[in-house]
Amino acid sequence: MNTSKFIDVARLPIGTTILVETDLDVMEMQVAQLDPIDVFITSTDPRLKQPTLGRLLHSIPGGPVQQPIKVCPGQIVEGMRIIFQFHNGTYESSIVRSASVSGTDWHYDVFGRNP
Repeated sequence: MNTSKFIDVARLPIGTTILVETDLDVMEMQVAQLDPIDVFITSTDPRLKQPTLGRLLHSIPGGPVQQPIKVCPGQIVEGMRIIFQFHNGTYESSIVRSASVSGTDWHYDVFGRNP
């Protein structure tokens, strides 16, 4: 698995928007805080239709779990799942396929499909 394509969310400015496409959903996040990494998230997943504040914990492999498990704290990694913590439990995304980041006057396609 190639884990060289990733977003280190802790290095982004507060207010940065992250757009992530997974196998099943599209998520838009806005960085609210960096330590710990809190984001406002909305998604095409019905459970996250309304903007919700959650903690981005880490990314984990998308396929069968092998021991030891590779965990990427604070990162969004192509081909992995993102784990979030919310006030009412955890949420695991489907496998990440593409991502971009943007600010007030800039945009960068980090990996995956180009529109």
